[in-house]
Amino acid sequence: MPVLNEVFSNNIEQGMGSGDISLGLIPAGSTNVRIRINDNGANDDINLFTQNGDHLVGQDLSSVQDRIETNLFTPANGYQGTETYSNGNLFQGGGYNFPAVNSQTINGMNFTYSGNGNPSNLNEEVIIDSVTEPLLLTVIGSGFFNITASWDTLGSLNSSSAESSDGPMLVTSTDRAIGEEGYIMFEDIDASAGSLTIDGITISSENLAQNAITRIDTALSRIGGFRAEIGAKINAIESTIRNESNQSLMLSSANQRIEDTDFAKVMAEKISLDIVQQAGVSVAMQARNITKEGILSLLGQLE
Repeated sequence: MPVLNEVFSNNIEQGMGSGDISLGLIPAGSTNVRIRINDNGANDDINLFTQNGDHLVGQDLSSVQDRIETNLFTPANGYQGTETYSNGNLFQGGGYNFPAVNSQTINGMNFTYSGNGNPSNLNEEVIIDSVTEPLLLTVIGSGFFNITASWDTLGSLNSSSAESSDGPMLVTSTDRAIGEEGYIMFEDIDASAGSLTIDGITISSENLAQNAITRIDTALSRIGGFRAEIGAKINAIESTIRNESNQSLMLSSANQRIEDTDFAKVMAEKISLDIVQQAGVSVAMQARNITKEGILSLLGQLE
């Protein structure tokens, strides 16, 4: 079952069809969650359930209990498939009030709900201050409605993993040639049994075993998506490593050529200096070997 932000963009209206289906899961730890619909006169109604089949917000559905348990309470909709419809904690809004002002606290959650807007009113909304357990959103009816979902924060599907999370991980790389940094972000991935809706499954009967297989297939599909996402980012990291390695090799080669050029220049200067020094020594040695007779002979030639 997708989380709310996987179905809706925060505070952006979109159109959807109603029915006995879950539209999205609101995780525990979410804050200031608001769901607002305009049913265009189609008699569609907002409903919120726990994953145990406890109907918390909406209109009483006990008259269609069999239909709800058969069509809505399925693994594809985020349930075990064995739940029994319960309306013992149901908040129906206390009469129509839009924008919603009537509220009630259930299971530590404060719900502000407009009540049923039909048949004369098109709009309904529900606001949840703080979500203490996962909730499943359903808009029951047979029409087409406009819906806006908004929230301040969305919690984790697994509270223990949320508490131990260090947040997203950044893998950084610096281009040493130009000093520019880049990074690849690994977001937290919750692959717990709770988030994959496979905790507590049972195979004590044929139907439950079939439901378990369906839920496991869905979990495997989500894990496959996680693996594909991580694999793509690992490929990007490996590509960056190869590029950095090639760049390092080219920089090293260029630096070596520069050092070779500098060494050749120094050697040429040293050889030139050695030649001059040796020439000076040779002249000095020849001058020391001139005899008195040789000097007189040279002076005689000058006359």
